[in-house]
Amino acid sequence: MSLRPPWFSPQFSPWLSDPWRLRLLQVLVAVALLAVVWAAERYGGVGQVAPEPVAVDRQLEPGAPPTLTDFATADDGGADTEAPPRTEANRREESSVDRAPAGSPAPAASRRSKPTPQASPTAADPLVINGLSLRDSSGRTIYRGQIDLAPTIERIAAGRRLRFPNDGTTFQNRENRLPRRPPGYYREWVVPTPQESGPGPQRLITGEGGEVWYTPDHYRSFRRLPTEIRIR
Repeated sequence: MSLRPPWFSPQFSPWLSDPWRLRLLQVLVAVALLAVVWAAERYGGVGQVAPEPVAVDRQLEPGAPPTLTDFATADDGGADTEAPPRTEANRREESSVDRAPAGSPAPAASRRSKPTPQASPTAADPLVINGLSLRDSSGRTIYRGQIDLAPTIERIAAGRRLRFPNDGTTFQNRENRLPRRPPGYYREWVVPTPQESGPGPQRLITGEGGEVWYTPDHYRSFRRLPTEIRIR
């Protein structure tokens, strides 16, 4: 008794009656089954999460070229390296931050501040006399403070005179407190005193050579100024 199904009979399939054709069909079926199994193993894991790769500590042999994995490890900068030990200064800074009240700004990182350059002091103006105490002929103090002689020197150089009769007249140098010169060599000029309507005790003495002398006490003392005036 034959166990073949009816469609294997020569009546239903004359092409299968040939044993070589039947063997070829069996080979094709086996190949198809193998292709299905291979496809299931190859593409059966689609949609699943791939396991994370395990890091392997690879030591380069001397003279061996580095791989892409070696460059990636170098770029990580040693993420798994241990943190540097904490010092006492770090602990104090952390404790101060913890004790800071809420809302207060965080303390800035301590750094050595550079010294601020100081402007070099300018030389004192030789035409500005400081710390003066001016007295009148009776000895009464009429002014304390600073006197600027530049306006008077500019006025003399421009040839302008004040209303006082002794402004621009000859200075005789009777006390010989200035270097001796021929008569008419020196001339005196009034230096106005603040809050004083009269000529006051201040004078400038000029010489024909251009030298300038200042007296704050009506010819009792003189100081020479580092400037020159040529009378027009």
